[in-house]
Amino acid sequence: MPPARRWKIRSPDAQAHADAAETEIRALRKAVDDAEEALKTARSALAQSIARHVQSDVVTQAEAGRASGYDTRHVNRLIREAGVPPKRGADT
Repeated sequence: MPPARRWKIRSPDAQAHADAAETEIRALRKAVDDAEEALKTARSALAQSIARHVQSDVVTQAEAGRASGYDTRHVNRLIREAGVPPKRGADT
């Protein structure tokens, strides 16, 4: 019989099932981590796009909010974090 693993002594069949389950769980955890990284990258690209288009006056902050699903306060925060100067008081 193989040596005990962790705290539980298992038969070879039970150990094979446990190893397969652990492998599946690790693979799915890696898939979740990869998806989270992709989401983070996509959100960053969206924020840059919003800031770029609002700064160039292609869309207003409200229009960017409606198109992106963000509320206006979040759009304002994204624009501020991107370093876009405020439009208030500007001669336009």
